[in-house]
Amino acid sequence: MAEGDDILFLVDNLPEKTVTLVWFKGLTNMKAVIAIYGRHINLSASGPLHSGRETIYYNGSLLIKKFTQKDTGFYTLRSYDKYLNIISTTFTYVHVHDFLWNCGRHATSAQPTIESVPPIAAEGGSVRLLIHNLPENLQGFVWFKGMSVFRDHEIARIMTDMNSSVTGPAHSGRETLNSDGSLLLYNVTQNDAGLYTLRIMSTDLKSEEAHVQLHVNSSLFPCCNPLTSSQLMIQPVPLYANEGESVLLQVHNLPEDLQAFTWYRAIYRVPYFEIVKCSRVLNTTTWGNQYSRRETVYPNGSLLLQDIAEKDAGMYTLEILKSDFKTEKAYVQFHVNNFLWKCGRLATSSQPTIESVPPKVVELGDVLLLVHNPPENVVGFVWVKGMTESKNIVAARYISDRKTTMLGPAYSGRETLYSDGSLLLRSVTLNDSGLYTLEILRTDMTTEAAQVQLKVHTFLPLCCDPLSPPQLTIRPVPQYAAVGEVFLLQVHNLPEDSRSFSWYKSRRRAPVLKIVDYNRANNSVSWEPEYRQRGMVYYNGSLMLQDVTEKDTGRYTLEVFNKDFKFKKASVEFYVKKSVTQPLIEMTDATVAGCRFVTFTCISPDTDVSIRWIFNNNTLYLTERVTLSPTKCGLRINPVKSEDAGEYQCEVSNQVSMKTSLPFSWP
Repeated sequence: MAEGDDILFLVDNLPEKTVTLVWFKGLTNMKAVIAIYGRHINLSASGPLHSGRETIYYNGSLLIKKFTQKDTGFYTLRSYDKYLNIISTTFTYVHVHDFLWNCGRHATSAQPTIESVPPIAAEGGSVRLLIHNLPENLQGFVWFKGMSVFRDHEIARIMTDMNSSVTGPAHSGRETLNSDGSLLLYNVTQNDAGLYTLRIMSTDLKSEEAHVQLHVNSSLFPCCNPLTSSQLMIQPVPLYANEGESVLLQVHNLPEDLQAFTWYRAIYRVPYFEIVKCSRVLNTTTWGNQYSRRETVYPNGSLLLQDIAEKDAGMYTLEILKSDFKTEKAYVQFHVNNFLWKCGRLATSSQPTIESVPPKVVELGDVLLLVHNPPENVVGFVWVKGMTESKNIVAARYISDRKTTMLGPAYSGRETLYSDGSLLLRSVTLNDSGLYTLEILRTDMTTEAAQVQLKVHTFLPLCCDPLSPPQLTIRPVPQYAAVGEVFLLQVHNLPEDSRSFSWYKSRRRAPVLKIVDYNRANNSVSWEPEYRQRGMVYYNGSLMLQDVTEKDTGRYTLEVFNKDFKFKKASVEFYVKKSVTQPLIEMTDATVAGCRFVTFTCISPDTDVSIRWIFNNNTLYLTERVTLSPTKCGLRINPVKSEDAGEYQCEVSNQVSMKTSLPFSWP
C-alpha cells in the first residue's frame, strides 16, 4: 500500500467463545501490544505501541490511519476466552511504499470499481462483471464468490505471465475470466445472485479489492419489473450520474417488522464506514463517520446523496434489524461520470444503421461494417454473428475502457472493433456471410440494436473462363444524391437476348414495390403510379428518377427475362440525403473541484453527419485537455486556459453538402 493511506485489518470468522482480543506489532514480541478489546465489557484499551492512529472494533478489526514506512511489518491478532486461554492466533503482513508511479491511476484518484453489464441479469442469460480504474503494474486478478477471500470461495485467477486462467473451487463451469480481469458468467441462475469480490494484485506487492452485487431476475420477460420479489433490494436512481447531481439509493421490500437500519459506505459492517443509523423503536437518527452533510435518509430506508463526486461511486451496504433480532443485508453500487455529454442523437430520434463497405466483398478481401447515427453517451458495443446468443458474440468494447476489446466465442482473430462501434473483418471467407447484429448499451441502461447482412462472393478471374458472359451490373450515378436531384441507375452488360425487364425497390418482388415493367419486344412500358410522372426507362435497362426524396433511399433490383423466360437479376444500393442546414454553437462553463472547464456544443437538426471543429480558421487539434464527444458534436476543454481564447466554429457535412457555423468567440 502507499504511504499516507488508511488500512483496515478486517476480521472474519471470529471464534464464538472469544472474550478478549489483542493486537500485537510483530510475530514473537507479545509485549508489543497495540490495542486490547474486552467484548464482555465493550471497552478498549491502548497498548505501548498505540500511536493514536489505531482503532479496534468489537469484531476484532483494526483500523490504522495514515500508514507510514515505519508501519511496514507483521501484525498479530490473538483471541482469548474468559479464562484468558489462547483460542486463536492470526497474523498478516503489510508493505508500505513511499513511491508511486506518476503514470496511470494515482492512489488519490478513483479506486477500482466493478460494473455489472447488464445491471440485472435475466435467469438463463449472460452477464459481464466489468472493471473500471485499473491500477498500473498489474500482476494478476482473483475472483471470489461472496465477501470473503478464502480459497474455498475462489472462482478463478489469472496472472499477467499466464496464457490462460486457473479455476478455483467455486468455479461452476459457466464462468470465463478474461485477460482484462472481467468475469463473464453464462446461463446465470438465482444461485449466482449475490456479492462478488475481485482481488487485484500489482507487481509492487500491493493488492486492492473491489466488490459488486449481482442481481438475477427470474422473470422470463425483460420488460417486467425486476423488483417484484419479496427480497430486500436497493436500486440506484440513476445508475449513472453526472458529477454535481443527486443519486437516490431506493430501498424496496423493507420488512414490516423493521426495528432499525444502518447504512455503510462499504461492504463491511464496521463503525468507521457508518453513514447513518436509524431506530424506529427509539425514533432516533445517528450520523456516523462517513456523513458528509450531503446525505438525507428517509423512513423507508432510502438514502439520498446530493452534489456527488467521483469519489462517492462504489459499494454501499444497508443492514436492517428485525423484531426477532435477526439481521439482513443488501448491497448496491452506482457509478459517477465525471462528464456526461448532452449533445448527439437522442433516444427519440432516428435509429442507428450499419453499412457494409463495400456492399459485396470478394472472398479473402476486407470489409468494414460501418455504424451510422450512433447515440451519444454510449456505455459499450457488442457484435453478434447470427442469432443473439452468448456463444455467437464476436467482440465487445466498453467506452469507459478504451484500450480493451473483449473477445467472444465467435471471434476468429480477423476482427477489429473500433471505438465508434464499427467492425472490420479481414480476409473474409464464405463462412463469414450472414447476419450481423450490433447491440448498443447506453448510459441510461437502454439498449438499441442494428443489423446488417454481409455478402461474400467467390472470385473467379475472367481469364480463367473466356466463355463466361459478362456479368450484369448496375452503377448508381451519383452514389449519393441530394433531395430534389436526378439519379441514374446505369445498367451494364444487359444480355442481348433480353425479352423484358422489371425494376423493383427492395429485395423482394412483391407487386406493391414494383417500379416499372419494360417489354423490349413491343417497346411497351408499364409504370407504377408513384413513379409515372418522374421516371424514365431506357432500352438498355437503365432507370432514371427525378426529384428524388429520402424515401427513394434503398435497394433497387433489376430482373431481366430472356426469350426462354430464364431470368437474371442484379441489385444496387442508392442513398438520398438532405442538404445540411447551418449549425450553431452553444457554450457552457462550469467549475468542478476548483478547475474551470468549457463545453461547446454544435447544434444541428441533421443526423448521420460528420462534424469538424475549427479554431481561429484552422482545424482544431485535440490534446489531453481538448476532447470531443463520441459523435464529435461536443467539444470540451478541461481545464481551460488563456491560450484557448479565440473563435470557434463547427462544420457539418454529409455526402452531398457542407455548412459551417458562425464564429463563436471565447471568452
